[in-house]
Amino acid sequence: MDRPHSRRTSEEVNAKQAEFQTLDNKIRGSAFTAKVPTREDAMKKVQEKKKANEIERQSKAKIIVAPSKKSEKKDTAKSPKTRVENKKSGSSKKQSSTSTPAKISKTTKAAKRTSKSKTKAKRKLNIQMSMRMFIALVLIIAVLAGALIAQTYMARRNVRSSTPVVTTEGTITIVSGMSARQIARVLEQANIVDNSNRFERYLELNGLDTRIQSGTFTFEGQTDYEQVAKVITRAIKPTQSITIFDGFTLKEIDELLVQKNLAFPGDFLNCAEIVATSNALPFSEGWFLSGQYDISDTDISMTLASDMHGALINVISRNAEALEHLDKSLVDIIIVASMIQRETQNPQEMPYIADIIYRRMDMGMTLGIDATLRYYLDAWDRPLTEADFNANTPYNTRKVKGLPPTGIGSVGLKALEAALRPQRNDWLYYLHDKDGQIHYAVTLDEHKLNIEWYL
Repeated sequence: MDRPHSRRTSEEVNAKQAEFQTLDNKIRGSAFTAKVPTREDAMKKVQEKKKANEIERQSKAKIIVAPSKKSEKKDTAKSPKTRVENKKSGSSKKQSSTSTPAKISKTTKAAKRTSKSKTKAKRKLNIQMSMRMFIALVLIIAVLAGALIAQTYMARRNVRSSTPVVTTEGTITIVSGMSARQIARVLEQANIVDNSNRFERYLELNGLDTRIQSGTFTFEGQTDYEQVAKVITRAIKPTQSITIFDGFTLKEIDELLVQKNLAFPGDFLNCAEIVATSNALPFSEGWFLSGQYDISDTDISMTLASDMHGALINVISRNAEALEHLDKSLVDIIIVASMIQRETQNPQEMPYIADIIYRRMDMGMTLGIDATLRYYLDAWDRPLTEADFNANTPYNTRKVKGLPPTGIGSVGLKALEAALRPQRNDWLYYLHDKDGQIHYAVTLDEHKLNIEWYL
């Protein structure tokens, strides 16, 4: 078929193209006519690339692993070209292949030994580093703990060694529920501590902030933190002095405590009975030594009763030898001592009156001591009447012979010692004039004469 743009026929055109193709092949060479790679060729190249990478990785790790029989068979099956080359190589290559596993085995063992040595060395190094780190950590903790202890010690020392600030009297009241901070501020406002924050810190460091007691506390003179803390925690119980006058009855002592707002009515009477019962005493009146006593703010009545009785027993113990030589029972001595205490306040007269009482008892005479009747009547300040003297009571020693059934009041030290150590004399009677001067008499007539002259 004729082409519209060419004058040549189709045969001429085909012939010309064949000529150009032949010429072009000569110019480009045989590579141009090479076979186009197939999918199988591409997969083969990929496998070869992977194998090359694996060999390179093993060489870097310096570990040579002998190929197993299965892997050799697999490689042989996958690589026909390698199988052909092995056949052509002859006996020399067979000999070489048979010697390779032994060399590989020796190399592998050496590599394993080297690897184990390196692992052990690395492990040892890690242990050494861990031990060093542990020791360093222990040292750091020890240093920090020492610093904390030193800081705590210095803080306590600084707080405890504070300069006393109380130079005048101060009284505070702590209400139940107040915190340590509130109490410290109250103390600072009363000028009892110099710094509330420091005192609060002192209480916390010494574990005293939860042991503070409620109540009213009085401070006198110079006081440091330790003393203040002891007072408000009642480690040192605040005390006050009270004087029980010679001859005071239990009832009068009870009234005195009520007057001073130290007890409720009847508290001391009950406590005195408890003391007497617990000591198996036949009565309570007379077994309590008068004098001055320090009492705490808690349980005042019982504390005072116990202290007064204990003081009397101590005096008797100190005079045990005199008690043995005196042919009188301890109960009689207590009653006589209470009578002496009411008959005179002059210590020089007491031993003589004691001897008069004992001798009148031995002679079976009435004692004629009006103080016993006054105790029974509770009439210490008024004159006794004729009706009083005729009262039918064992306390009326004008009518009844012998001692009254109980003591008639508290005894002082001198009266008790006089009852234990009477002074021998010949008198049987005595009286005090309007000025308190005593006048003795041997006979009743002399006594009546003294009555006419001095009363």
